Amino acid sequence: MKATPRTLFSADMILYKQDFHEDGTLPVTVTAVNPETDPSVYKFEDTLQQGRFLKPGEMDGIVIGSWFAEDIGAEVGYWVTLLTRGNGGFYEAFDMQIVGIVNCPNPNINRTLVMMDIQAADTFLAMKGAVTNIYISLGNVKDIESVALSLQAALDKAGHNLSVYSWKYLAKDYLSPMNTDKGVSNIILFLVFIIAAVEVSNTMLMAMYERMREIGMMHALGMQDRSIFMLLLIEGGGIGFLGSLSGCLFGAVINLYLVETGIDFWFMFRNMDIGYRIQNVMRGSWSFSTIAKAFLSGILLSMIVALAPIRRAMKQDIPTCLHHQ
Repeated sequence: MKATPRTLFSADMILYKQDFHEDGTLPVTVTAVNPETDPSVYKFEDTLQQGRFLKPGEMDGIVIGSWFAEDIGAEVGYWVTLLTRGNGGFYEAFDMQIVGIVNCPNPNINRTLVMMDIQAADTFLAMKGAVTNIYISLGNVKDIESVALSLQAALDKAGHNLSVYSWKYLAKDYLSPMNTDKGVSNIILFLVFIIAAVEVSNTMLMAMYERMREIGMMHALGMQDRSIFMLLLIEGGGIGFLGSLSGCLFGAVINLYLVETGIDFWFMFRNMDIGYRIQNVMRGSWSFSTIAKAFLSGILLSMIVALAPIRRAMKQDIPTCLHHQ
């Protein structure tokens, strides 16, 4: 288990004409981090685009997101002033220099990130060692909710007035569109199965009418109904096999492009938040279990929908089959 403290606070960022070509003020949310422990939980150092990351105990340095830097015309070395209220309600203003710009895969971070050292925030805001958040990395833990409940119970037992939130709770705005997409995908898949069922049923029905004399001849030669039934059922399964094979191969070729290259939605994601935490390129992923399910479902569905036309053809007597036009 790895953990790192953070302090989040709101402030007004004051921009100066000598660096930004005009004076201005805009509201920001500042995240104060511990440069020594934060990399064990978050990987911001891997996203550094310009400059450097914060140093422990640095009193006048901030790191900002790349899109935020573009919006305000900021460069490494520019100075700004942060105006906020400290612990107790007093006003505090402190000059900070932009020492680094990060380009994070999360577009919301790129739009809004303003990061400073937690020791500097503790001094300026008179926090006296207190922090607003503690972030914990549990590694590859599947049942994250039970761990959160256990931590909450332990804190309550110790008498601490603290709340524990899992990443699923904090990322609910991201999970919500994912769940919606799953529901839409299931509806589309259901409609595809209906279309496939109609097509296979129609194909088998036409095949039965075209081979009605052949079915009557097999009856006349003494072939058992069960053998004829299995022969036609296997034919229906063969149609499903060919359809499933071609569909899976075609889908794999398209998905290969999505996985390796993806689709660039920069023109949409730059200025709007759709809920997904991706910066510009939307990529696909491989799910071999889904491919296997789709392949087997196609064969099984074809055999099931072939039952009705096969049974209908099997009910015809030998003279009717032989005289069928």
